[in-house]
Formats: sequence, C-alpha cells, structure tokens
Amino acid sequence: MLAARSPAADFRDLDEAADLTVTEEQVHVGRLRFSMAETDLDVAIDYQYTRYEYEGIDGRNRDLHRLQVPVHFSRALKQWRFEGYVAPGVSTSSNVFKDLFNRGSSDDLFVSARLEWHREFAARNWIVGLAYDRLFGEPTLYPVVGVELSPSPDLHLRLAFPDPALRYRFSDRITLLGRLFPAGHEWHVVSDDFTSEFDYHVEAFRAQTSLNVQAWRALSIDMALGYEFGREHRFTDDTGTRIESRIDDQWFFALGFRLGSAELPYTHGGHL
Repeated sequence: MLAARSPAADFRDLDEAADLTVTEEQVHVGRLRFSMAETDLDVAIDYQYTRYEYEGIDGRNRDLHRLQVPVHFSRALKQWRFEGYVAPGVSTSSNVFKDLFNRGSSDDLFVSARLEWHREFAARNWIVGLAYDRLFGEPTLYPVVGVELSPSPDLHLRLAFPDPALRYRFSDRITLLGRLFPAGHEWHVVSDDFTSEFDYHVEAFRAQTSLNVQAWRALSIDMALGYEFGREHRFTDDTGTRIESRIDDQWFFALGFRLGSAELPYTHGGHL
C-alpha cells in the first residue's frame, strides 16, 4: 500500500491562472505463485485511485481509477532467461468504476505488457525486450534495452531504457531504492450526466527515491521522495473546452507499508 501527494503546480499554457494538486493511493496485493510447463507464474491485483484537484478550471475535480491483474512470468531457456508480465485491466472515471458491470464499456478496458530476454555475459546481465503500456500518456509500443550490474552484494544497478533503477541494502532492515521512469497514463472519462466522454491523457517523468525500513517482522515502511517533470495534461472541462497544457514541475512525497516480500508499487502500474 502506498499513498502519494504532490502540492499545487501551475498550468503553464492557459489564458487564466490555474493550478493542479495530485493525490494517489495504491494497493498491490499478491502474489499467487505457481509453475506451469516449466514457467514460473505470479498473479497479483494492482489498484490505483488518482484525484486531480483544480483551481481556476471550469470543471469538477477528477476521481480516476485503474485496476489491473498483472500476471508475471519467468522461464529459463538455455543461456537466456525469459521474463515479463501481462496486465489486463480497466482505467476509467469514478462514476463508471463504482458500477462497472452496468456502466462500463470496452473503452474502459486496456492491457499493459512487457517482455524481456536476459543473458549473463562478462559478469553482466544484458537485457533486450519490448513493452506496451500507457506510461507515455497513451498506448505505446517501445523497446527495452540495457544491462544489470551488481558491483557488490549490497548494490544492484539496472541501467536500462526507459526505467533505470538502483537498489542498495544498508543492512538487513534498511534498503534504498531509486528509479527514473515514465509516469503517464490515459483514462476513459464519462461526464456526470453520461452524455459525453473523453480520454484524459497525462504525460510525465518521475525521479523517485524510496527508503524501505523493516519495522516489525514481515512489516516494512516505505518513505519516498521524488520529482515529477515533463508534465502535460490533456482533458475536457465541464464546458466542453479541450484543455492541453504543460504543468510546472513539482516535488511529491509518499508513504507506504509492505508485508513480506511485496514489491514497491510505482504509479500507473509501472512494474519493473
């Protein structure tokens, strides 16, 4: 579980002054682990609630939901290791999500996927693959390429496009995590009276540092601080006006709790 908040930041391309505040709440539950045909499978549930609060915009604050069921897989093939995930789900506005089976449509459905091949060579783990998701603000197919290094037993580096990361273990109880990654998404939004609809696009990148501290037995606490930049929002306000604007860069902070070997959730389902 992780909750994050970003203070107010100004819209940069509007005629009138306006700003945006962001709140996110995430729950990642899993994983159910089993093997099938020499392939290891993990099944989880990944949910995120996002609230955008506006000042100076003709429209209500937006409550948006994303729910996915990621299925992670891994298999060894001679000198290669094959791994990735497929995560079907829904991404929609609150008025649809609360009665999804009666109000939902195919426009609310989407899928994320990533496929990576890993190979050990010259004391390095080389990575090549493909990913398809909405992390760049709309459905996008893009390459994944890079290398993983472990200079010491406590330090692990992932130097890969588009999401380099590091993990450093200070002790058995304290671990530092760092990551740079695309943090966009796209939701299908329906108006309050169900007479109109639009896609809400968000583009951004995040540089995030998290400190994980084991508090008691299987319970650990995550304290995260990050900086979001390259921000842009594209949506329709309540008057029917299409808004496309950059937003000032802003810091964000997050606090979370994990049980057992659960992974740290990243915004909009940006799984490593």
